[in-house]
Amino acid sequence: MPIVRFWVAVISVCCVALGPPLAQAAANSTITIAVPEEPAPFDTCAVGTIAASRILLNNVADAITAYIPETNAVVPSLATSWKQTSPATWEFNLRSGVRFSDGTPFNAAAAATSIKRTFNHALNCSVASQIFAGEQVVPEAIGNTRLRLTTSRPDPILPLRATFLAISAPSTESDRNTEHPIGTGAYKVDNWAHGTSITLVPNPFFNGPKPKITQVTYVFRPEARVRVDMVNTGEADMALSLPPEFASQKGALQFDPPEVILLRMDALTAPFNDKRVRQGVLSAIDRPGLIKALYGGNASVATQAITRNVPGFNPHIVPPRYDPALAKKLIAEAKASGVPVDKPMKIYNRAGLVLNGQQLAEALAEELDAVGLNVSVDTMDVAPWVEILFSHPADRSGLLLEDHANNLGDPSLTVDARFDPRRTRSQVPKEDQSTVANLIRLAENGRGEQRTALFQKLFAFMATDATQDAYIAAARSTMLVGPRVSYKPNWRSNQLIPLANVHLRQ
Repeated sequence: MPIVRFWVAVISVCCVALGPPLAQAAANSTITIAVPEEPAPFDTCAVGTIAASRILLNNVADAITAYIPETNAVVPSLATSWKQTSPATWEFNLRSGVRFSDGTPFNAAAAATSIKRTFNHALNCSVASQIFAGEQVVPEAIGNTRLRLTTSRPDPILPLRATFLAISAPSTESDRNTEHPIGTGAYKVDNWAHGTSITLVPNPFFNGPKPKITQVTYVFRPEARVRVDMVNTGEADMALSLPPEFASQKGALQFDPPEVILLRMDALTAPFNDKRVRQGVLSAIDRPGLIKALYGGNASVATQAITRNVPGFNPHIVPPRYDPALAKKLIAEAKASGVPVDKPMKIYNRAGLVLNGQQLAEALAEELDAVGLNVSVDTMDVAPWVEILFSHPADRSGLLLEDHANNLGDPSLTVDARFDPRRTRSQVPKEDQSTVANLIRLAENGRGEQRTALFQKLFAFMATDATQDAYIAAARSTMLVGPRVSYKPNWRSNQLIPLANVHLRQ
């Protein structure tokens, strides 16, 4: 008994002596990341949206496959290999020995359950609606480690789309969005303080390398200046999604995201259903002047709905020349033909969506007024703006200021969402709809270089013939990194920041 007490005493002394250094080491291995918005919903099936994916994807929840932005390569993740067995069927061999953060084993049945949930219409999952653009996927477990996915149409890039098929545990609610996402990633959700922060800690069942960062807290701060100040005062280690005026700050990192700022015209209603009016809008916009005034040297003129990061970008499309005299002439001709060009119309701007969006919307309204249109700005919250995005009211004459991002790495994401005449978001003019639908069908069934060439043809048609959109700018993105961590951004860093790529400085 005395011997036992002796060793207890020794252990207690050792623990007291080592306590403060260990506590300091624990504090040094935690980080805080300031982000502009809280995810809604915070669900593995919502990683088609930036707010959810930057926290969950490849951190809390692994997907069937993974994507390397630097090489545009699809690589194994929860699947080790895959093959296409028919135009609409793919089979994936899955990893064994993997567990969810609640200890549940991962297998083909669990993957099938999660994917079936993702395509449940009642949940309105962004992965289904945006990444798969309404395509239906039927999963089937074949044994314990083989998964078959059957699509509602042939899909030659299903492994790429599967990089967003984040898998959740079988215990996840099947009929509603969860508030407790459980995945197989290196981290698990420890706490969600609604409206304030989300905290992640290591997943004790993760079968990969143990994370060196032992706690990650994402704090929601909509004001860019507040996020920057948090890094400068040491309250945060990273601040994301900053406007270009912070690019000169110490610790600022810049990269070129796959995002295009554009003005979508209501091409299905007057006066924008007249091609002369749409062409007048294109000629009325002083893109270089707007970029210089609002973005400095941190943006370039956009020519199409995707950026050069995305295969299918057409380098031969040139932007419309700024020519207000031509714009006036075209709009006057339309007016003489009875087109109601002087009726009141609006630029619908979503607060906080577009970089310097309020100033840009007001400048665009001035330029369009100067050539004979009657334009005002309506800045609104998310819900009413989204309602306009997905509606076709017969009496609306509007222009929607957007920031379109293609984080998939394939032009089909953009084309399906923006141009497919069957989609409520599309504003393709009626006279061009059959041509556009045929170009989409040919391009999405293509492979390799042929696929790229067909999409380039489609983007050229949309920019110069259909003229549904007025493309304005592709702005650089800025983040701020404090002295305690290091991170090398890539073109996907607005949406995906795997914590494995964030390193603590020694």
